[in-house]
Amino acid sequence: MNTLPPLPDGFFVAGAAPSVPGWLASALRADDARETDPSPDAALVLVGTDARAWEAFVGDLARDPAGLTGERDPFDAWVRRTLTAAGWAAFPHAWCDGASALDFVAIAGACGRDVRGLHGLLLDPVRGPWWAIRGVFVVCMGRGGGGPPPPPP
Repeated sequence: MNTLPPLPDGFFVAGAAPSVPGWLASALRADDARETDPSPDAALVLVGTDARAWEAFVGDLARDPAGLTGERDPFDAWVRRTLTAAGWAAFPHAWCDGASALDFVAIAGACGRDVRGLHGLLLDPVRGPWWAIRGVFVVCMGRGGGGPPPPPP
């Protein structure tokens, strides 16, 4: 199985699917500028953040206050820069930052993460409503690879 880049503190695999649904493959082609068709070995990985990501963001902002202040959404910009630096942007992907037309709730459902609370928010079994979808990545797990990483317990 191919090794995925490590996720920085505060980021976690929020869900995974062993294949990329056809409706999502075409939507990702439109959303990600690369001309990439998911191979039969491609898996879908949903990455989320929790409160630790906010703490890391505030720490980075304290170290370099001017570094993100020119961004439309400093936290979304920080997420993109952090995951890009960790190597995740090398995969076909889409960011959940309001700029994408993808239906991330439907993507979460494809990854088995469609449990909602009474308030309508998606729930994480560990974090409850205190998490957010930040990106979806198409990764090639290689022939005979064990599939995508397991979702959180």
